[in-house]
Amino acid sequence: MLRQNTLLLIVLKFRCLVIQDENSLAPRRGTKILKNRTLSNLKVRVISIPISQWIFSFFQLVCAVVSIVWLFVYPPSSGYAISLMAFAAAMMSVHSDMNRFQKAIWLVLICILLPTEFRAIKRDRQTASIEALQGRAAQEAHFSEVRKGQEQDFQNITDGFKKTLVQNEQEFRATQIALEKNLWAARTTQTQTQPHALLHVDRVITEPKPKNIVFHVYVVNDGSEAATKVSYLTKGYVTDSLDLGTENEIVQRFESDWTLGSHMLKAPIPLRENTALPNDTEPMTTKEITDLLAGKKALYYITRLTYSDSTGNWVSDRCSVSIVGQGLPHVCVSLNEQRYKVPMNQR
Repeated sequence: MLRQNTLLLIVLKFRCLVIQDENSLAPRRGTKILKNRTLSNLKVRVISIPISQWIFSFFQLVCAVVSIVWLFVYPPSSGYAISLMAFAAAMMSVHSDMNRFQKAIWLVLICILLPTEFRAIKRDRQTASIEALQGRAAQEAHFSEVRKGQEQDFQNITDGFKKTLVQNEQEFRATQIALEKNLWAARTTQTQTQPHALLHVDRVITEPKPKNIVFHVYVVNDGSEAATKVSYLTKGYVTDSLDLGTENEIVQRFESDWTLGSHMLKAPIPLRENTALPNDTEPMTTKEITDLLAGKKALYYITRLTYSDSTGNWVSDRCSVSIVGQGLPHVCVSLNEQRYKVPMNQR
């Protein structure tokens, strides 16, 4: 009896498990049947789509991929986007039975391609401008090099001309100096050989007196012709110093005194004779005479002779400075030139 009850309980328990399994598998079977129905319906709908729709969809996909690549990855050159946009417009015109979704795709593609074309045109213009500027810069650099070369060639030619001119000038100057030396030698030879007068001051003796100084001037004619139209002037100037500035000032004073008046001899000066000119006196103060005799001041005395001979009009100058107690007179730097020619109107 116990065994029968145990077997009955096992059978009942197994029966319950079987019922539970059947109840749990029922929803799964329903879901699987629903999925199969959905796939069957989708397959039927896909098969029912005509092949023309697949072709237009393929073109839409290609245009979309190309548009996205042009927009975000690699922008095209001008003309490509507008060509693709024209192709899309042609597809829309020949695409019959087009649904709303396909129309929206074509419109979105056209809206993408239009700014892409504008951006490509702008980029091409910028590229063309940059290339034009680079080409112009290259041309300017080339022209600049050519211009520099021409300027350098011109500068070389100019420098060559300058060197040639300088060399010619130097040669001409050297020739001129040689000619001047020859002419001077010829003129000197002619002057020495032809008759001429040559007056120079042999000596000047100063004779201080209480109120003036008397100058005794002796002139010698060492030429070969008598000197005529002789004019002379001897002037004395008392100074405190012996510098060059003082000497130049005295020369200017003498030129002024010479302009005011000189003495003229009536008779010509013969040859080889020591001729004494009439005495010139220079009025001075007693203090100047005292300082001169004491050696505190110096005495400048200048003698100028003008004369004429067969060769023209001539001048001889003699300037000396003397200080009592210092021996022989000293010769001045200025106005010590023998026989130089000047026009008669400057005598």
